[in-house]
Order: sequence, then structure tokens, then C-alpha cells
Amino acid sequence: MVDCDVCYVTFPNYPAKNSGRGLDRYAYELIRGTSQKSDMKVQFVAPRTNRADYVIRELETAVLLRPIDAKIYHATSEYGLASLLLARKRPIVVTIHDLLPRLFSRYSPLIYANQKLHLALAKYANEVIVTSNFYSNMLKQELNIPSHRIDTIRYGVDHQSFRSKAGRRRCETAQVLYLGGLNSLKGAKDLIEAFARLCVSHEAQLLIGGSGKYAGNLRDLADKTGISEKVSFLGFVGEEQLPDLYNSADVLVWPSYFGFGLSTLEAMSCGTPVIGANCLDSQEYLGEAGLLYPPGNVEKLFEALSILLSNQDSWTDWSGKALKWSENFSWRKMTDQVCSTYKKLDENQYLH
Repeated sequence: MVDCDVCYVTFPNYPAKNSGRGLDRYAYELIRGTSQKSDMKVQFVAPRTNRADYVIRELETAVLLRPIDAKIYHATSEYGLASLLLARKRPIVVTIHDLLPRLFSRYSPLIYANQKLHLALAKYANEVIVTSNFYSNMLKQELNIPSHRIDTIRYGVDHQSFRSKAGRRRCETAQVLYLGGLNSLKGAKDLIEAFARLCVSHEAQLLIGGSGKYAGNLRDLADKTGISEKVSFLGFVGEEQLPDLYNSADVLVWPSYFGFGLSTLEAMSCGTPVIGANCLDSQEYLGEAGLLYPPGNVEKLFEALSILLSNQDSWTDWSGKALKWSENFSWRKMTDQVCSTYKKLDENQYLH
């Protein structure tokens, strides 16, 4: 048997800093943070997975768990729960990042059903970590999980990597940045339409970082609105390039209908103001330090861009708010709070 304090199950994700996937990054920072604690012995189970071998890898994960004797088993998303239950491991902590399958049907019916099934397994965990109060309330209503078994622990940001460069000022040609997946519900279409209006009165450049099936549609829209020469599609942006990119941007726009995105915290940590669609959990992460607008409302998004980019004083004010607000979030703080959840299990006599 392999003894440890905490065993992390990251299936179907793999703990990585540079993959561009938020759940990979979450698992990486959590495992790294707990591993650095002198009193914590940590293991993780993370067979590399794709859609074609999903079920096989889920069963493999259960088999790999058998020889591990941990005081706590933590599924870093709901997808690791089935393997833990099959392996009959306890006590279980699970992190639920969102309940989007209960709000949007994004994929094929089979994938959608799989998402909902794994979310439903959360009621069998001993403790549930959620990343916002918005989803905490949804869990209570949708799955009838009692409040005492739910902890809200928000994401962090790496302040060592994401820092504001000295003497930052608004660029003469305003640099507007979008960074995220390119699909119909991430809102990049709304941003292009608002940016086209902005270009009537401002010298500006739009940088779109990310990839997805919707990229061609967005290029066509840029052509149709006559701003293609002012829009640059960057493709996937690696982790090492992000700090310079955030520091070169005057504003990050997060128009997603899915709520919070990690890039908002990274941008704010660099002193880059953020405009975000006010939906789901986004307000909890942006607070009063970001400009919020109704999701899908191109007119209001245009107004927010105009306010922020109107002059140097306005930009400096919002930049300062972003920097200060970002101090509320760190990966170390997140890890410490997760460890407090583990201690709560101890107090409830799950540990022996």
C-alpha cells in the first residue's frame, strides 16, 4: 500500500501550468501548494485521457487508486468522483468548478448526459468545494447538498509571474485584448461588434488570443464590419507570453456567457483593467474593480470601452483598482483554505 495524507484524482485533466486549460492549472497549483507543506505527503492519480478512451481511463483510475491508502481523497473536478466511488475510497472531497451543464447544453446529448451524471455524484462526497457563492447556492438548490458540507474557495493568481511593469500608461493606439476559447458562448462576437463601434471615435487595435471552431466566423465578422485590418488573431498564447501580453494591453474584455475566467485575475494582477459580462459568478471575481455590463448587450459593452479608454486619468484609475483588487486572490491563499477543509474532515472524525 502507498500511504499519504492526500491523494488527488485529477481525471480527466492532467496537472499542468502551461496547457491553457483552467482545470489543469487548478490541479497543478493545488498539488504544488500542498506538496510544499512540510506536514503533507501527497500523491496524485492522473492518467492522460481523451474522449476516445474516456471510459477506459475512468476505470483505470479506479484500479490505480486501489493500492493507495490516503487520509483524504480529493477529486479536483466532479469527473474523478466515479473512480473514487468505484474504488470505495473515503473520505472524499470534490471541487465543483461550475454547474454549466445545468445551464447550457453545449455538446452532444451523450456528453451532456455524462456531465450531468458526474455532477449528480457530488452528493456522495463528504465535503464539496465550490469556486463561488453563486455555485454554492445552486448546489444547495439543485442537488440538495447541505450548507455545512459546502465550502466556497475562490481561484488564485500567480503574482510573481503576473506583475505590472513600472510606469505603465495607456497606449496611444488603444490595445483591446480578448483571451479565451473561440466558441459562440464566449462572447467574442459581441466584442468585435462593440469594437467596430469604438473604432469610429478611437484609434484602437483588437487582439484575440485563443483557438476554437468559431474562429472562422469571427474573422468573417471582422471583414463584414470593416475592421479586419485592426483585428489580430493570435491563436493559442503560451503561459510564458501572457505577462507581456497583459502588460501591453489597455483593457482585457471578458464577454463570456459562462461567468468567470482565469485570465481576468491574471490581467488585473498586471494592472490591466477588465471589462466583463455580468453573469453567473463574474461579479464575485471582479467586484467593484471591473466594469460590468449585461451579457450580450453590445451597446453597453461599447459604452464601457469608451469610459475606460476616454482619457489617461480614467485608465489609470481603473488600472489601480484592478491591481488592488487582485491582491485578494492567490494560489497560496486558495491552498490554505483547501487545507482548512481537510481539517474540517478531521474534526468531523473522518480521519483515523
